[in-house]
Amino acid sequence: MDALQTVNMVRLLLDDSIDWFHDDIISAINESQMRLIRQYYLAGDERSLRTLYFKNEALSDGDYITYTIPSDPTATPTLLLYPRACRIYNKGLDTGIESLTATYLEPQLYYNYDKPGYYIDDEFPRAAYYTIEKKQFLIDNSDPLNPVYEWGTKIRFIKQLQESHATLWFIAEPPLFAYTTGIGQSRSLWLPEECHIEVATLAAELLNDYDVGERERGEAVFENQRLTLTGVGNG
Repeated sequence: MDALQTVNMVRLLLDDSIDWFHDDIISAINESQMRLIRQYYLAGDERSLRTLYFKNEALSDGDYITYTIPSDPTATPTLLLYPRACRIYNKGLDTGIESLTATYLEPQLYYNYDKPGYYIDDEFPRAAYYTIEKKQFLIDNSDPLNPVYEWGTKIRFIKQLQESHATLWFIAEPPLFAYTTGIGQSRSLWLPEECHIEVATLAAELLNDYDVGERERGEAVFENQRLTLTGVGNG
C-alpha cells in the first residue's frame, strides 16, 4: 500500500467514538512499524525483514555505517537497529576463504576486552570481535558558532596484526512513514507490502486503546479503560 492507502485503512478501522487527528495516525503507524520489526526480529522472520537488510563492505575500524534509501540515492551515516553478521579479512583480499567471522560484543564489554593480535591464516584457536557505537558527526560547519550534528553509528573491530577490513550485514532503522498532500513528500512503509495490513491494523488498535474525549478533558484514566459515549463531551 502507498502512504494514502495506509492512512485510509487506519481511519477505516478506528472506532466511531475516536476523533481523527492526522498527527496521531502518523505517530501510531510509525510506532506500529517499529514494534513489528522487533517482533519479526525476535521471531527470526527473515522474510518480513528482507527490505531492511543492508551490507557495508571494506569498512575500516571506526568507519561510519551507511546505507542508501531508494528515494534518496545519497548514502549517509545512519542508525542501525540490529547487527546481523560481520566478517574480517585482509585488505584487498575478500575471497570468503581467508576471512574470519567476528562475534558481536556489547560496547562496555568490547572496550574492556584484552585484545590480542592475530593473523587470519593463523592456526586455531583464533577469534575476532566487533561492536557498534552511536556517535555524533558534523554535517554543517558553515556557522562555527552553530555547527549542525547528526547521530550515526560506527563499527569498531579488533584489528589484525596486518591491515584489515570488515564486511557488515545489518538491519537498518527505517525512514519515518509520512503522508502529506504535497507531491513527492509522502513516504510509504519500509516493511514489505505483505506486512502493511498488519501495520495498519496494529496502528488502529493503538489508537482505539485511548479515548480522545478523556484526553481533551484532561482527566486521568486507568490503562485499557473503556468509557461509554454518555457524558463524555465537554458540554
